[in-house]
Amino acid sequence: MDFRAEYEKWCTDPYFDEATKAELKAIAGDDKEIEDRFYRTLEFGTAGLRGVIGAGTNRMNIYTVRQATQGLANYILSQGEDAVKRGVAIAAPYPPQYGIRTKFKAILTAAPVIVVTNIDFVLFAAVKTVPKKEHNPLNTLANNNIGTKFHAI
Repeated sequence: MDFRAEYEKWCTDPYFDEATKAELKAIAGDDKEIEDRFYRTLEFGTAGLRGVIGAGTNRMNIYTVRQATQGLANYILSQGEDAVKRGVAIAAPYPPQYGIRTKFKAILTAAPVIVVTNIDFVLFAAVKTVPKKEHNPLNTLANNNIGTKFHAI
């Protein structure tokens, strides 16, 4: 990926909101920062999709959350009607340093992507910690009687 070309796209494409463009224009000329934000696409790890919050393909933002959610939706759809009916769980991030606005923004970013695919979903507005022994998302979902094998967003 050409990080400079991707940066320019995010600064000019009408798909991206003005606040995102302003954040990126503020770092114009800082090649190291631009490269860090755009040298790769944020990827899922063992703890899900995690990263620094900010504008860029290597950051957590509404655009990377939408992209990841669409990827999950595409996978579920490819698995057939039974998978669509089992659906997904949508919940907000827990860490207290993320304020209520960030938590609801996460939910409101992922939910519409799932809704338009007609995949069944459960929406969790309240957030609670998960005990260490239940760190595995599959165990967590099973212990909460959700009965789905899909990772909560």
